[in-house]
Amino acid sequence: MPDTKERHTAKAIQTEVSKKPPLLTPKLDEIKENETLVSSREQSYCMAEVVLKSNKSEEKSALDTFVSVIPVIISLALLAFTVYKYFSDRADQRRQEKNEKSKRRIESIQSAIQEFYLPFQQLREQSSILYGIFAVREKQAAKDNKTTFRTLKHLCSGEALSDPDKAILKEISDVSKKTLSLIDERGHMVDEAAVSSLLGKLAAHIRLLIVAAKGKLNGKEQEARNLVFPLEIDGAIHSNLMRLKERIDQLENPGKPAANVSNKSIIFYNENAISYAASSNKVDMNEVYRRVFGLLRLYDKQYGYVLDAGCGAGRDTKYFVRQGCKVTSFDASEALVSICKKYTYSFCKLDTFDTFSCTYDYDLVWANASLLHLKEEEFYAALKKLSSLMSPAHYSSNRNNLKSAGILYFSIKNISVNSICNPGERDFYQYPSVDVEKYLDEVLDLEKVDVWDSEGGRTEDPSSFKNYLYRKR
Repeated sequence: MPDTKERHTAKAIQTEVSKKPPLLTPKLDEIKENETLVSSREQSYCMAEVVLKSNKSEEKSALDTFVSVIPVIISLALLAFTVYKYFSDRADQRRQEKNEKSKRRIESIQSAIQEFYLPFQQLREQSSILYGIFAVREKQAAKDNKTTFRTLKHLCSGEALSDPDKAILKEISDVSKKTLSLIDERGHMVDEAAVSSLLGKLAAHIRLLIVAAKGKLNGKEQEARNLVFPLEIDGAIHSNLMRLKERIDQLENPGKPAANVSNKSIIFYNENAISYAASSNKVDMNEVYRRVFGLLRLYDKQYGYVLDAGCGAGRDTKYFVRQGCKVTSFDASEALVSICKKYTYSFCKLDTFDTFSCTYDYDLVWANASLLHLKEEEFYAALKKLSSLMSPAHYSSNRNNLKSAGILYFSIKNISVNSICNPGERDFYQYPSVDVEKYLDEVLDLEKVDVWDSEGGRTEDPSSFKNYLYRKR
């Protein structure tokens, strides 16, 4: 049975072979997978190389673009700097031109002050002193007859003068000639038309006075009656001088803010300035003027320096200037200050009792119905401030006779206890007279001249007032 035996042998061999471990060579499918992986990696490497080459190309292109833009950027930067430098230089040039213009203006103003205004005031002061002791007997006779003595009219009448008066008249004529020469040579430095007109009237008066002093106008008494000395001239020149000094301060300190406060009372005056001014002008102040100027004349200061503190619309400022006084005014209401300035010969500034400052000692410090808007602390501080601005007292050599003294006048509403009135419109504060007088006497060392009551004089306000008239000791 060879076939059967052979079949068993072949089967055994096959079984043995199947029991042996597999060969180490990879299987076909594994080989194919590896080949696919290698191919994929190769493709990735190729793509990366392409991307890298593309990026390098883009970077080169961007760099080339940046390099090409650099000149444009530099050009624009240079252009921007050039434009900036141009406008900066122009601004510096304008500032320099403005500063130079301001400097020239300041020099021009200072020249006018030094060459005309101050010499004019000195000559007018000399003339005023000489007139004060001229024809004293004749002046008293005119006063007794309730008339006004006028030098030019008296000289034209041909009446004889005493020898002392003749000597004084000669000095007056010499000073007048110097004043006339100053007006002729430097009067052009006055840039206010109205003031220039006053200078013209003064020059004409001086010329006639010089001729009359030589006795060449005798018999021209009637014609000379209307040739009145322009009393406003000293006040007008003073106001112009103050404006020039203020202008210098503005040029030297540009942007310097003006004193500016706001409260209920100031708002009221700003909103009702015109009607208030009209109402104020109707108030009869003659009795107060009479009392105050009587004291000024006693000290021969009727043409002196006056501070109108809280001047309102300028009613009293105008009166003082027309009497020959040199007046400085201030108020906290911008609208009222504007109205006061409309009077050409006035000098008025926006200021308060707290911030006002000056370089003068005033013969009269006047605060009519203006302190009554101040609270207690402000009220007494204002009185202290005003008293410090009064000219000092001058006595004779033995101190037995008071020759002159600064005068303080003010008025407040007249009640017996502190209170506030009309809280809906303005604040009014009133203080007991006994407290006010005690403060003036014991703290400020002022001497009482007179204290009296008066009616307010306004139909819309029936309040009565307490008036205080004091002087330096």
